[in-house]
Amino acid sequence: MPIQRLVPILLLDDHQQVVKTINFKDRSYIGDPLVALRLFNDLGADELMILSIGDGSYKKKSLPWDVLEEISAEALMPLSYGGCIENLDDAVRVISLGYEKVVYSASRLFDGTNLNEIIHTIGSQSVSVCVNYTESKFLGRTVRCHKSGKKLGKLEDVTQAAASVGVGEIILQNISREGRMQGLDLGAISEVSSAFVGPIVVTGGMHSLDELNGSAAKNISGIAAGSFFVFSGKRRGVLISYPDDVERKI
Repeated sequence: MPIQRLVPILLLDDHQQVVKTINFKDRSYIGDPLVALRLFNDLGADELMILSIGDGSYKKKSLPWDVLEEISAEALMPLSYGGCIENLDDAVRVISLGYEKVVYSASRLFDGTNLNEIIHTIGSQSVSVCVNYTESKFLGRTVRCHKSGKKLGKLEDVTQAAASVGVGEIILQNISREGRMQGLDLGAISEVSSAFVGPIVVTGGMHSLDELNGSAAKNISGIAAGSFFVFSGKRRGVLISYPDDVERKI
């Protein structure tokens, strides 16, 4: 079994500063993205995911090209980027800057975005889809559009749609747990369509490295997290950290 990738997530607001949310709300200021990047460089992070979330209004915006270029120039690890990628030219330009992957939300599977063209041009290994879902005792796991909250379908159906267009990787993001550091929803893995054979990354609620050792975690490629890598203690003081090989038992 390959070692699971541990992927810090940096969320960028409209001012190109790093913020952190809880359940996609309640933003906290973290700091400058280049400062965070340099710390993760020094700490030897496996890779880094950059997501632009703007001011929360989801108005159409251009990509933060200057910041993306600066990050790529200094990064010592593979990078992925998601947010405001509107067309093939945007995706190609992100990859040309040195990013390994572009990340789309699951809503792009249903809104007419030509993911087939993008996959054909830059390769399936360079396209990830982030499946944002809510978790309910009565309704189960329901995938929703991160902009409107509109229901897109059940987890298995949406990951089936991702498989059908040839997406190279899916990221399962539990909105109900995001930012709370109360434990990952590893149970979601069993609901991924059997048709999807690519890497699976789980995110939303990571609280301990022990979660890497469970039987369910053996079925995923990696774990991504924000709060786990940028906060410390019950008061959530900002302190960027990343476990070394000894802590990861590798």
